[in-house]
Amino acid sequence: MSLLWIVIIAIFVFGAVSLALGLRGRRINDHPICRKCRFDLVGVYASEDTTDGGTGVSPVNSSDNSPRCPECGRDLNTKRAVRIGARRKRPFALTTGAFLLLIAIAIGGAWGWGRSSNFNWNTIKPTWWLMTEATGPDTTTAQAALTELLARAGNDELSNERLMTLATTGLNSLRDKPAVWVVGYGDALELAWSRGLFSEEHVKSYARHALVLHISADDHMWRSTAEFAVRRVQIDGELPLEVNLLPHVGTTSRLMGVLEVLGASVDGDAVAIDSHGWWFAPIAFGGGSAAIGEPIPLAAGQHRVTMDFRIMMYELPTVGTPSVGSIESLQVPDGAQLLLSYEEHLSAHVNVQSSSP
Repeated sequence: MSLLWIVIIAIFVFGAVSLALGLRGRRINDHPICRKCRFDLVGVYASEDTTDGGTGVSPVNSSDNSPRCPECGRDLNTKRAVRIGARRKRPFALTTGAFLLLIAIAIGGAWGWGRSSNFNWNTIKPTWWLMTEATGPDTTTAQAALTELLARAGNDELSNERLMTLATTGLNSLRDKPAVWVVGYGDALELAWSRGLFSEEHVKSYARHALVLHISADDHMWRSTAEFAVRRVQIDGELPLEVNLLPHVGTTSRLMGVLEVLGASVDGDAVAIDSHGWWFAPIAFGGGSAAIGEPIPLAAGQHRVTMDFRIMMYELPTVGTPSVGSIESLQVPDGAQLLLSYEEHLSAHVNVQSSSP
């Protein structure tokens, strides 16, 4: 549920409760009151204890066994005909409740109109509201809020402090290797970097986690590392040696990546490698897969697949059109600075089952 609906429901509930309390009013005496016409029966009928389920009144100076209300003529011996205590409405509670209900109905109606007319409500939301949504768990809501916040940042309507809050949230998300990357975080990271808000530690953390590698086998993509191995079942097939690359960057990036294949093995035995790596300048949001060798026939049983890579990340002097090439054609652009180099070890387990009985 979005923050907007939470606010609308809260306002409506509070308004309804306040209106109900205002209409009920507060008790101002202990007089017997006709429940039908609210006539005060004091002096006409005397109050009695009502805990025994009686009417709560008895006739005064009257021989009539069926007393009636002098105002409306209701038989006061009937059940719940009389209540004890006159009540006075609470004007403030009434006014507040009615006002809040009108606000809730107006906001809900406006929201419905906005949905039907595709109006972008983020353009009129206060910044604090958008910041809450941008750092929340809902990725769709976060992306929409980030789009508006970054537009405000481009118009100098967002402070550097808040921009760094978004960038820090993006860095934290990067370290968790999310299954769904919010590209708006990448845009916030790039903007904070370009404005000189990043320390060297921030830049290296961004570069270290910007490329996420997965082993791909039998059309299954695995998020596989030395600490996290996923088992898949394959039926009498060949194992394609492929790696999936998922860049966690913005719509544009100042990062250049070089991915060098160091080796691959199945059950500890090295396998032939056709491709020795690729370069990406700059790294572009999107991703894809690339084969590093021919598919490998596997016998029935369990097998362990490993791949090893060396990754080098550079800072480009300018952001250009994304391009990619084999590592043999690598030419580091003039002015590019090496940020860091690290190795990545991927592993996965495959359980091959025979299709024959």
